[in-house]
This record gives sequence, C-alpha cells and structure tokens, in this order.
Amino acid sequence: MATAGQPVPGTLLGDLNNDGLQDVFFFSATGSPVLFFNRGFRSFGVANSLDYAVALPDAGNGVQAGCWDDFNGDGILEQVLVFLNGEVCILNFDNGEGFGRGVRVMLPNEGPFQGPLTVTGYRNGRSLGAWNVCAGVSSAFIARSDAGPLKIAWKLPGQAEQSKEFVLENAPQTFVIKPGSK
Repeated sequence: MATAGQPVPGTLLGDLNNDGLQDVFFFSATGSPVLFFNRGFRSFGVANSLDYAVALPDAGNGVQAGCWDDFNGDGILEQVLVFLNGEVCILNFDNGEGFGRGVRVMLPNEGPFQGPLTVTGYRNGRSLGAWNVCAGVSSAFIARSDAGPLKIAWKLPGQAEQSKEFVLENAPQTFVIKPGSK
C-alpha cells in the first residue's frame, strides 16, 4: 500500500488504436508501464511493439501519472505520462491517415445536468463499452478504424433512453448531449 506522498499504481482504459475496442494501460512507480490491446474476443494482447522502457528510458523506472485524450483534435487519442522525476511526455499515435474516425461525446459545461452520465457505444449492434461523462471533466471517445456507422445511447435523469447514429468517414465528430438532444 502506498503512503502519503508516494505515487500509486494506475490503470487507464481507452481506445488507443481507434479500433472501437477499449485497450488497457497499467503503470506504477516501480516499473515500466505496459499496454494491452483489446483483441475483440474477450482477449487482450501485450503491445510488444510499444516497449515503454526502450522507447522512453525514463518510463522504465516507473510512472507517477498518466492519461489519454484527443488533445489536438485529430480524432486519435494521445497519451500523457508523468515520470517519477516530474517530467511530462506526450505520445502521439499515428494511424497512418492523419485523422481518426471517432465521436467525442460531452455534456455542456453550463447545462442543467453536469453528470455523471453513462454513454454506451455500439457498432453493428455490438456494445463497444460504456463511458462516464461529466461536464468539463470527462468525455466519451468512441472510435472505429474504418468508415461506417456508430451508435451512441444515453439516459438523462427523468427521461427515456435516447440514442444517436453517426456515420464516421474522414474526420472526428463532436456531440454535446443536452436535454432533448437528438
């Protein structure tokens, strides 16, 4: 167990390779972080091609914090790591196309409902997972590697479940859920 002032182990979930499946990233203050890609059939594989200890020697000693988000708006998640010495590194992942096919789902910062709200993504009727969305804090990032339809569903307090279909082509999209959104 960590004591006050010590970095604690962490886990991040996100679709790092834009295939519509949630990948898992584990980090701790005592060793190199590890990324597991979701293979899509209840199985994960170690991302051997991304050896953090080799690519980022400082990461081999441990990481005190990390996050994933689409910081530059290209529809592809970037990863931020904070090393034990306090240095920050941003990793950009290129899918070879220069853009990602995804929908960022948010709640308005000044709306009547601030969250948390569970948003679920679907591709061809199959659930891609659920994300907790809070206004100004966290959004859902739901992607797919090829062009095609994507559905999101949510239920605001006191309302029936709602959903929206998107057709993802060659650019990321943003959708803000407001009471009565369609």
